Amino acid sequence: MKDMKENITYARTYRYLAQSKWRVLVVILVAALPLSVFTFFCYPQITAAITEVTQYILQGYYAQGELLANHSNLIDMVGDITYLAIPGRYPTVLFNWFNLLFTLIALVVLTAFVKVRPWSVFVTAMLFVHLLSSLFFVFVPWLFPYTASEYSGLYLKQQMLMLFFTPFILGTSIAILPCSILRVMVAVTGCYLYFLVFSLLRYVIFIYVLSKISILYMASLFFTFGPFIDFLYIVAIYSLVVNKVSKGIERTEAVWKW
Repeated sequence: MKDMKENITYARTYRYLAQSKWRVLVVILVAALPLSVFTFFCYPQITAAITEVTQYILQGYYAQGELLANHSNLIDMVGDITYLAIPGRYPTVLFNWFNLLFTLIALVVLTAFVKVRPWSVFVTAMLFVHLLSSLFFVFVPWLFPYTASEYSGLYLKQQMLMLFFTPFILGTSIAILPCSILRVMVAVTGCYLYFLVFSLLRYVIFIYVLSKISILYMASLFFTFGPFIDFLYIVAIYSLVVNKVSKGIERTEAVWKW
């Protein structure tokens, strides 16, 4: 009985992967650490590039001098982030009431006539946030705490922090899988590049919406298309890797323990 207990692990019901802790550490150091270090020391250049590209894309929609680059401190010993200082557009009373009524009708239709689906849950959450924002601007618009320029700077700060932690989050999750270091590097680097491109595209859209349409949409943009979306595609990329790896090791006894 004693000999049997030595072979019984905590995972007594299911199989689990037999991975060396040192290998996992090496994979994280090789695949994740360089990108996080790069982000830490180069975020001033990254945000400056995002701001410059955004200015170039949107220059045809604004008067000369309307899209101005500004700076905000993030880490003293590294440098400032660069962001666009923009004039936000406050909603008119009519525009706000139209959004409020439209959101209420859409919520009623979704909850009463549409079957629960992943997309309907997402849209419902987005509409609920927008409903709260509309109610806020109906009753206490003068208490709105952020300007469009402040949101512009906060968005890029949040994206740089996410960009710093993403390689560690994804790299650590994949490192425990029995796959090559090259595959981990490809997945982490691909996610990193996707993050950069998607952050730029969202920044362009956010800047245009807040300055040309209304800051009424600020809450919806942040809560439904901000960090939530970031974690969504991190999980999506991780799922693709797990699916690919699991098909290759499903019947390979050497990588499993009981």
